[in-house]
Amino acid sequence: MKLQILVTIVASLFFTISSQAEPARVEKIVDILHEAIKSTEPLPLLQKAKAQLKVYHAKPGAVAAGPRAKGAIRAEAVDRKQDAMERLNQAIAEAKAGRDPKSKIEATIAELHGMAALKR
Repeated sequence: MKLQILVTIVASLFFTISSQAEPARVEKIVDILHEAIKSTEPLPLLQKAKAQLKVYHAKPGAVAAGPRAKGAIRAEAVDRKQDAMERLNQAIAEAKAGRDPKSKIEATIAELHGMAALKR
C-alpha cells in the first residue's frame, strides 16, 4: 500500500514538472526576444530565438480533455507556432536589411504568449 502511494506521488510530480517545462521554454524564447529589442545588434539574438523555436513542440496542455479537444488545441498550437516563426523570420529580414525589427519582435512575442496559453 505504501509503495503504491509512493509511486502515485512520484508519478504525479513527474507529470506536473514535465507539463510545466514546456511553457518555461517559451518564456526563455521570449526573454531572448526581449534582449533583442534592447540590443544594438539584434540579429544574433533573433537567430538564437529562431533555433530554439524550431525545436519547440507545440502540443496541448493538461486542460484539454478528450482526443478531439487535444486535437483542436494541438492544431491551434501548431498554427500559432507557424505564425510566430513567420513573424520571427520577418524580424530577421528587417534586421538584415538594417531596419528596426522591434515591431516584428513584439508581434512574435504576442504569438508566443498565445501559444503558451494553450498549454495551461
